[in-house]
Amino acid sequence: MLIKIKKCNIITKIIYLTIISGFFGAAFFSIPLGPITLFLYRILIISLLILVSTKILKNKKINISHIKVKNYLYFLFIWFIYAIFSLGWAKTKIEAAREIGFLVFALSIVFLVVYFFRELHNYNWFYRIWVFVLAFMIILGFWEVITGNHLAVSKLKNASLRLRHIPTGVYANQNDFATYLALSIPFLLSLIKYKKNYKKIIGYILFFSSLYLIILTGSRANYLAVIIGVVFWFLFNLNIKNKVKYIFITIAIFIIFFSFFSEHIINILNEIEYQISSIFINFSEFTTGESLGSIGVRINLIKNSLKFVVESFGFGVGAGNAEYYMKTKAIYDTGHILNVHNWWFEILTNYGIFIFLGYILFYLNIIKELFKITKISNKYSFELMISEILLTSMVIFFVASISSSSILAFKPQWLLFAFSIGFINYYRLNYNL
Repeated sequence: MLIKIKKCNIITKIIYLTIISGFFGAAFFSIPLGPITLFLYRILIISLLILVSTKILKNKKINISHIKVKNYLYFLFIWFIYAIFSLGWAKTKIEAAREIGFLVFALSIVFLVVYFFRELHNYNWFYRIWVFVLAFMIILGFWEVITGNHLAVSKLKNASLRLRHIPTGVYANQNDFATYLALSIPFLLSLIKYKKNYKKIIGYILFFSSLYLIILTGSRANYLAVIIGVVFWFLFNLNIKNKVKYIFITIAIFIIFFSFFSEHIINILNEIEYQISSIFINFSEFTTGESLGSIGVRINLIKNSLKFVVESFGFGVGAGNAEYYMKTKAIYDTGHILNVHNWWFEILTNYGIFIFLGYILFYLNIIKELFKITKISNKYSFELMISEILLTSMVIFFVASISSSSILAFKPQWLLFAFSIGFINYYRLNYNL
């Protein structure tokens, strides 16, 4: 499990800094420039693209022989080109251009990681960065819960007292923070499974702390996403001996905490039950016509989205134009909510059936490749640990991605995809997968 950390060139160092800054987004050092905001992550991406372009022009060539995941990159490039072409039929060009800008930054980090991260120590650093940043985010979340204070980027900064103690981290709202924590849960499960002594204890502390913060966000989709992810990890990444061991450890921890904090734990369990049951209650009320409810709003957003796709003959309404169509052409009541609130249907609405199907295949192939790596990697190897983490995070992503209003500009999503595709490339390059 020990990985030798080698010296790296300036571009690789900047990529590490870019990854770190990507988790924080516009929370620190942001500069508003009209319709866009400039912050460290974007500055670093632009700097990297300039450095790489300069290097290519100087050498008059680019070596891509080490890239073994060209199929993934081809799809991302086709998606980008399609987004540019969609400017031709997009009703609001400003929103389309803005979305294309988001795509440039998102796809750039994927390409940069794939191209420059060729060795195992690169992914060891990626893993370490994710865990250390996560620990900071958890501390920040508890600071918000305890003090009721928030960073300037949070929409709850000046909210009512009832909402003031809901954690949002470095994000604008609690759903984004919950999605980030949900995608990060497998990194903590890896500490519990693979590390020893104090690192394992830290893993348990951070794991249960993350669960607690997710509960406080009230993000029901992320409740389900975490449950699905943990069950998946338990079923596919543990042998019988470890399954029994972790069941007993979990029961023991629960009994210990219940002995000291029984009332608080009962309140938490009641909250979880209420939030999950409210999904079915809202759905029932919507279908019987008693109330629109949040589930009803989401269903109507999807129904409107499907209507727009049909009316666009399957080509989509154009990059970033879903909200414009929801505002001007919706026939189903969405309670004045304009964003699709579902990443999968957002892609379908904006880019149409062809990009949507391509994205589904793109996503499923990443899962298939990571699953394959978990089956052929050496037991307790670093490669096995990373493939388990990424596979479980990808499974969680399927549900977690429907929690936020939109996650195109949600940097942890693209960092996860960059990590996954880059790691698959590393494995193919070194093990002829």
